[in-house]
Amino acid sequence: MLGSDNSIYGHRMKKKFYLGSDFTNFNHGSFGTVAREVKAAQNARFEEAEDHLDRWFRTTYYKYQDQAREAVASLINAEAEDVVLVENASTAVNAILRSLPWKKGDKILVLSTVYSMVTNVMQWYVETLGVEIVKVTIDFPVVDKRQMLGAVCAAMAAHDNIKICVFSHITSIPSLILPVEELVAEVKSSERNKETLVLIDGAHAPGLVDINICRVGADYYTGNLHKWCFAPKGSAFMWVSKPYQDYQTLQPTVISSTGHRDYVARFAYTGTRDYTAFATIPAAFEFVRSLGGHKAIFEYNNELILEGAQLCTQAWGTDMMVPKSMIATMADVILPSADVDKIRAMETGMQSKYNTFLLAREWKLADGRIVWITRLSAQIYLEKSDFELLAVRVLEMLRR
Repeated sequence: MLGSDNSIYGHRMKKKFYLGSDFTNFNHGSFGTVAREVKAAQNARFEEAEDHLDRWFRTTYYKYQDQAREAVASLINAEAEDVVLVENASTAVNAILRSLPWKKGDKILVLSTVYSMVTNVMQWYVETLGVEIVKVTIDFPVVDKRQMLGAVCAAMAAHDNIKICVFSHITSIPSLILPVEELVAEVKSSERNKETLVLIDGAHAPGLVDINICRVGADYYTGNLHKWCFAPKGSAFMWVSKPYQDYQTLQPTVISSTGHRDYVARFAYTGTRDYTAFATIPAAFEFVRSLGGHKAIFEYNNELILEGAQLCTQAWGTDMMVPKSMIATMADVILPSADVDKIRAMETGMQSKYNTFLLAREWKLADGRIVWITRLSAQIYLEKSDFELLAVRVLEMLRR
């Protein structure tokens, strides 16, 4: 009954966003989309700021920021004093990794599914300080979580001097929910690397999975709010465990003029910029509540992506990259062609003829085959019929 009159979700939701009337968005996961009423709340904060800038930057903004931090802390089951706001997960990862005292021979452990931003940051240290990257290969299609848990355990036993491990909570491409609690436990139980830190890159996690910071057990956690929480762009958070919050251990990517040394204050203001996105986070959470809450939205999107992805695999004669149990609201489906020219022509044709964007990527499977996959996102403004059309139109474009 997805998107039928028995559901508040579906095409009727599209008017709540700024998406073009003829645009079918299967790539919500990359940039999200802000709701109209959330943007209206941000515009109100902007006018409030411009009305009296000294009052805004010296007093009012901090009040709104504290309210937002409290809201985020409630979402992730944490204490507000351990939460700060950052522009995006990349900002937090940079602040954490670039604050660590790296030396030649130190290592960072990541999975082969790691987001490229993390490896780009570490590559700088590889080339300037001689730091090493230990990359644990995750074979696709994924069978179950045991293969990655075993691979991480083996890597921790085979290498010393692993300073930090970085794991995505939900990976980007291919997309799957990682067993972060068990991964953290594997790292923390290592006999060879007893002091290894763990950073969870939860870029896609807020709004999709239940985040309980204490249960996760990591030293650092960051997540975006513009993707699945409908907040404005530039809305994210960073949680840091108390032992690693001090001035000598962690600094924002921009050290500002305030001179503050306590954790929350030194991240609160990083120069003159538009902080209205931070101030609008509670409004985004209220918008989610007005639509039934994160759980109801996730259930609709999870059912829709599983059904939509299956429609595509059946039409294309292909498979998904991960088990259904490890899929949140994004699913990677193998395309029915590995011809790069056909794939690129299909992408162009889908945009020019149907105003539909597909995110396609080449991938090497465990058996050595090279395939092309497309990561599909479900969101409350989509329905089953959108995926039915997608399955047919992709084949049409590839046959051309």
